[in-house]
Amino acid sequence: MRDLSGRGVSIWIHELDRDVRTVLVPGPTTTFPVWSPDSKHLAYRLTDETQGGMYRVPIDRSEAPTLLLADPEDGFALPMDWSPDGEYLLYVDAASNTRTAGTRNDLWLLPLDGSDPAPFLATEASEVDGRFSPDSRWIAYGSDQSGRREIYVRAVQGGGEYQISAAGGTSPEWNPARGQVFFLRGQSLYVVDIDLSGATPIVSPERLLVELPARLNRNLYAPAPSGDRFLVAQQSSADEGGTSSVRAIFNWSFLRDRQ
Repeated sequence: MRDLSGRGVSIWIHELDRDVRTVLVPGPTTTFPVWSPDSKHLAYRLTDETQGGMYRVPIDRSEAPTLLLADPEDGFALPMDWSPDGEYLLYVDAASNTRTAGTRNDLWLLPLDGSDPAPFLATEASEVDGRFSPDSRWIAYGSDQSGRREIYVRAVQGGGEYQISAAGGTSPEWNPARGQVFFLRGQSLYVVDIDLSGATPIVSPERLLVELPARLNRNLYAPAPSGDRFLVAQQSSADEGGTSSVRAIFNWSFLRDRQ
């Protein structure tokens, strides 16, 4: 995402091999981009008073954006993740009074076959940051049901939840290459090993992976498909004209040893 001369945030595509950036979806304001499993489409949120909601667009721009779900009257929908099997879009329903009375942020599943959306987790707590496991069977998410934000996993098809973090956590991400879940606590990035081969998850104690320098935006990170590197956002400074950048961090042990 990038600001276009004060006209709002727009979604851009950066081709790493060619180091070329092009705007994919110009303003008004487009945010929360989510890749399709085949990398041919993006889902995103359009902020607009009359046409706000979640949209899908091919990255080759061969078709106009398609509305997937319009915003409810008194809230909005934020896309979180696209299931690896391509069947669902997981999103946060931030409307408190339209679907489930008394709730705040809830996690919903939008079937991409045209069926109606259905709640994945709708409680009096706030559920956010949902991410599908690589096999599409589980979802990691954040919830403040205990009084502080913790990370949990729960099966897509129902069942109990399993707490991942021990003392608070935000922004869960699965390791695409092996059974692990990453999450943040302050400026610290943690990881747990998780075995999902049985009926219930087997989760290791959490361990610190790296302390993130203050110049990195701790809320914006993503593991590469290989699981051995991360893409993170670097904070901009006042003398950089308000621009921002993203960096790929390869050697976490080197970064950790320099703290």
